[in-house]
Amino acid sequence: MPDTGNTKTHGARRHRFGRLAPLAAIVLGAAAFAAPASAAPVAPAGAQEMTIFSDSNVVIGGGLTPGSVVDVVVLRGGTPIGTASGLTVTPAGDVEVNHGPDQCFDGQTPDILAGDVVQILTGPDTGIQMTVADVTINEPTRTGDVQVTGTVVPGAGEFLVRLVKGNGASHLEAPGGPGTSVTFGPGDAYTATFTAPADPTADIEARVLDGNAVTIAEPAGANACGPVATSAITSASPSVVNFANQGSPVQVSGVVA
Repeated sequence: MPDTGNTKTHGARRHRFGRLAPLAAIVLGAAAFAAPASAAPVAPAGAQEMTIFSDSNVVIGGGLTPGSVVDVVVLRGGTPIGTASGLTVTPAGDVEVNHGPDQCFDGQTPDILAGDVVQILTGPDTGIQMTVADVTINEPTRTGDVQVTGTVVPGAGEFLVRLVKGNGASHLEAPGGPGTSVTFGPGDAYTATFTAPADPTADIEARVLDGNAVTIAEPAGANACGPVATSAITSASPSVVNFANQGSPVQVSGVVA
């Protein structure tokens, strides 16, 4: 599986609202999203793995059948907000979305948030899925000790903070690594400390591990496939607007981050 220690950087997440789209775009956008899947995917197990970089909207799957074709679906409240369809699993059993320019989401990249469900579907009723953990991380202080702050909602899995160097070839974890500590509170806040001489130039990430499902937060990152969509149209009624129904109301439904 590709090394998920290769971090990017990004800013703090904010709630944002997109502008209203023209009517033609509304009708086309409705057709781009399928109805909620009736599949019953399960958590990754055995050799299967899923990793979500929640701040750069990257999805990585491992332990899949080489050469098989899969769909990656992001759901919010049971409604699809992003799909990458027809992806071919590599000979190593991996699939990636938004980790490079070769495999992107269909249309715009969804803004993956805590609580979203991400599925890798191998068929209409089979596949694996995970729920994105609620974890954030801020840009650390890098003078003397490296100190990292953020938030994590407890109970989602094992939590750790990592200093990462060399594309993940080496890393130092807190808690557990030499000269490291993590304190919690108030509320969901945490503070991780890497005492000097921890490398102040290393990348930083916070991880929540729930079995073979991993959510990674980073302090800033670029989307490999372009701008992020912070809202999505999921249905429109009527789905076609023409002369025959002019003057009739159009009802549009969707989700917004």
